[in-house]
Amino acid sequence: MPRDGARELGPKPHWWKRWRGAANRRIRPIPTEVDDKTAPMRSRFLRLGLFLRIAALLGIASAATAGILFLRRWLTHSPKFAVVEIRTAATAHLSRETLLSRIGIELGSNLFSLDLERVARELQTDPWVARAQVRRELPRTLVIEITERQAACVVAFGTLYLADANGEVFKRATPEEAVGLPVITGVPRDAYVDDLDSAQAMIREGLGAWAVWRERPRPVVGEIHVDAAAGVTLYTAKEFVGVRLGRAETGRAAETWRERLARYDAVASALRESHERPRLVLVDGKAKDRVTVRLASLVKLPAIDDRQR
Repeated sequence: MPRDGARELGPKPHWWKRWRGAANRRIRPIPTEVDDKTAPMRSRFLRLGLFLRIAALLGIASAATAGILFLRRWLTHSPKFAVVEIRTAATAHLSRETLLSRIGIELGSNLFSLDLERVARELQTDPWVARAQVRRELPRTLVIEITERQAACVVAFGTLYLADANGEVFKRATPEEAVGLPVITGVPRDAYVDDLDSAQAMIREGLGAWAVWRERPRPVVGEIHVDAAAGVTLYTAKEFVGVRLGRAETGRAAETWRERLARYDAVASALRESHERPRLVLVDGKAKDRVTVRLASLVKLPAIDDRQR
C-alpha cells in the first residue's frame, strides 16, 4: 500500500530495461510540417554542396589529364630517349640495310614516338619474314627480332613458288632460290585459292614422304607429284624413275612410307643386279604382297653408292 500523499507509480521495470535506459528513454517527435521559410535555403545549400563536389572532381580530372599530357609530351620529345642503336638479328635472306630501309627509322628518332606495331607490320610485308617483334630497350635502343621463313620445296603453279614445311606458299622463286629444292607438282593453282587447307595438306603429305625417303641412301628426288586420288609419287632427279607411294594411312603416315619404301629397296636392289632399268615402281599399298614395275630399257645402272645423294 502506498503511503499517505504518495502517488502510485506502478511496478518497477526489470533491471535489464533500466540498464538499457528503456524506462527513461525519450522519443524525439518527428516534425510533421516543414517550415516554409527554411526549406528554400536548405535546398540552395544542398545544390551548392553538389556543385562544389562536381567542381572538385572536374578539377582533379583536369589536373590528372594535364599531367598525363605533359608526361607524354616529355617522353616523346626528350633527347634522353633519342635512338642511338637499332639492334637486329642476322637473317639468311634479309640484310640489315634492307630491314632498316623498310622500317624507315633514323638514328636520333625519339624512342617513345615510334609506333612499334606499325614497324612490325611493315617488316611482315616482306615474304621472307614469318614474324617480327619490335621492342624498346631503354633508354636509347630499338630491338628488332625476325623469325625467317625456311623454304622446304618449290611448288609449280605454272610459275615456281617457294613453300615452307607447313605447305604455305610465300613468294615466287628465283632460279637461285630453287636450287637444291624438290619441285611439287599436281596441286592446281585454283585449288590452292579455293580450298587452301586441302591444298596445303597435299603439299605436307608430299614433303612427309620425301623426308622418309631421305632417311636412307637413295637417289636424289627432283620432283614430288601429289594427287588427290593416286597419292604421292617421287621422281628421281638423275634417271627420272617414278616411285608411287600412294596415300598414307591416317595417323601413321611415316610408318606407311617406311613399309612401302622397304619393298621398293628390295626391288631396286634386284633390278640393279639384273641390270634392268625401271621407269615406274608402284608400291602404293594396293597389293601388299607384290610390287608392280614398269621397265624402261635394259641398261647397266651405277651402284647406289656412286649416285648423287
